[in-house]
Amino acid sequence: MKQLTNYCPVMNYAEEISKYPNNLAGYCKDNKLDGVELYLYGVEPFTDPCKQETIGVHLKYWPSWMDFWYGNDNRLEKFFPKAEDRKQYFLGATTKEQWLEVIRANIKAALYYEPEYLVWHVADCDYESIYTWDFAYASEQVLQATVEVFKEIAAEIPKNVQVLFENLWWPGLKLTEPLLVGYFFEEIFKQGYENVGIMLDTGHLMNTNPAIRTEAEGLEYIIEIGKRLGSLKNFVQGFHLSCSLSGIYQRKFIKETRDNKQWQYPKDAMSIMHHITALDQHKPFKERNVAPIVEFYNPRYINHELYYDNMEQLAKYIEIQRVK
Repeated sequence: MKQLTNYCPVMNYAEEISKYPNNLAGYCKDNKLDGVELYLYGVEPFTDPCKQETIGVHLKYWPSWMDFWYGNDNRLEKFFPKAEDRKQYFLGATTKEQWLEVIRANIKAALYYEPEYLVWHVADCDYESIYTWDFAYASEQVLQATVEVFKEIAAEIPKNVQVLFENLWWPGLKLTEPLLVGYFFEEIFKQGYENVGIMLDTGHLMNTNPAIRTEAEGLEYIIEIGKRLGSLKNFVQGFHLSCSLSGIYQRKFIKETRDNKQWQYPKDAMSIMHHITALDQHKPFKERNVAPIVEFYNPRYINHELYYDNMEQLAKYIEIQRVK
């Protein structure tokens, strides 16, 4: 089992890392990490030297993309009133074909780091539904569309690089419905690419149950979901390990935002970001040892995926949550 942390050389992180002997390698050594999961959201590799420490790469993710994929222009115009904003959001793409080229370029940039795995989010949620919980698409539709996209780009990924699909609490790969999980992987296998698995985000999974109040309840729920999955739990190859206890906030905002406010990108980008971070807290588990879920799933990778202001703070959080 390899223990990692999430890293992206943005803000002042690269400058902070440069103060360690051997830069990122020194930081990993000091914090007893095997490397990092690099977040790469563009179409070019970073100039920062972090190739040797990169074990996995998290691919670019678009929270809302189904309308674009299926050409639902009326809904797109609702959330992206200006065509230029829509183009910016999809990294210059204005058609499905162009967007697929963006995805291929993102994958190509990720492969520069020779990763063992890539992380692919499987979900869709527009900028109204993140508040109202009235979703435009069901999980099965999101899963089918993801299969359609994957079919177009799978040839870009070498067979020795594992694709780990990540769960969210929005429609898609939520992991709460075993039949849909099985359906999704059956469809993926039909594309001829079998080196796949699940990157189980513990905080995202906790967000699917707003009744959870404590870390202990969260850990029990994560195991309960695994038991429901049966043999499908063997697809879990990695954890994005963090704690999210946002149930009270979930019920509060749903009650308060069921009005006719129209949320748009990028006008409301900051308030949307604050809302998402309140939902998806990415705090370290600290009150109970996480050993039970590690023993139950036996993941190959544990990425301590945490929100942090600086690398020193991240180091403290990793020590709190470290899997002994």
